Amino acid sequence: MYVPDRMHHADLGLFQYQLRFTVELLNLKYRSSSIKILEERLSQIPHYPNLKIFKSGFERLNRLTASEYRDLMKVMLFILDDLILDKNLNKNLCDLFSLWIDMYIWSHKQGYTKSDLYEFELMSKFSPSNLNLPKLHSWRFHLIPSIYQFGTVSEFTSETYELLHKTNVKQPYRMTNKCQINKQMQAIVRHQNIMTLIQKLQSRSYNTNIHHGKISKKFIKQLTQHTIDQVIDQLKNTQNLNNLWINGFEKLKSCIYDYFQDIEEWSIQDIENETIKINVCEFAYLNNNVIVRATPNYYGQASFSDVCIEMESSIPGYARRWAEAPVYIHPSG
Repeated sequence: MYVPDRMHHADLGLFQYQLRFTVELLNLKYRSSSIKILEERLSQIPHYPNLKIFKSGFERLNRLTASEYRDLMKVMLFILDDLILDKNLNKNLCDLFSLWIDMYIWSHKQGYTKSDLYEFELMSKFSPSNLNLPKLHSWRFHLIPSIYQFGTVSEFTSETYELLHKTNVKQPYRMTNKCQINKQMQAIVRHQNIMTLIQKLQSRSYNTNIHHGKISKKFIKQLTQHTIDQVIDQLKNTQNLNNLWINGFEKLKSCIYDYFQDIEEWSIQDIENETIKINVCEFAYLNNNVIVRATPNYYGQASFSDVCIEMESSIPGYARRWAEAPVYIHPSG
């Protein structure tokens, strides 16, 4: 019995065929215009942790890694939405990628029922070529027998070993000076494992939604509660400035008043009489490896992290009648 491998069949095989088919179809019907729009959309995907941005478009499809193909799966539906004028063709393409994503998610399940396997068998009814593609044929007709014999797809895939080979062999080898290679590679892998363990232990002590502390930050503005309105007026007169930046400053003043009234129990007169120094940060590295960004121009695009940061009362210089705190402007306030 032939046992299909998910990474080589799905990521590097069928999904690559699917992308090539889409590009060739669009190029045939609309020439290069739709391809340019598609590649522009692809390059404009906002930065997100562990998500690769394809600035060069589809120029090197045959050289992408399995991880890069998985990143493309995450964004292709949004890129294809309303891409071309032919609504029926656009819908068919979106349905194609939607069905593929459903099937790919299905292949990552940790257990299957008979109804799950039956639904997978129905895939052959949607193939105009009657599964004439070799990898599609083996994926359809050899996967289910493999599941019955060996368990879930994740239990007989080469993804784990390919990843381990990359992180424990290829990358450490490139980091050596090519002298006593084995000894250096062992030391590098050991150091990486120790650092990974430390990061996991540190992350357990933090809530996933509230982040504490800071390691470093970049100040871009210094102001007080009395000068916020002036800053807003200056920003409104700035051309091509993202509105999220302005909205954040508009909510900043009310948030400051709410904080000192509710938490510090100051009166409005107390707040007006004091000078509250505010440092506005563009980004900060927190001590649990979280990067917080609040900038209208991060590689040409706005980037506002949707996180909550709790200011600790132990910050040096913190006092009841004076406070200096880094502020990360976010439209949600």
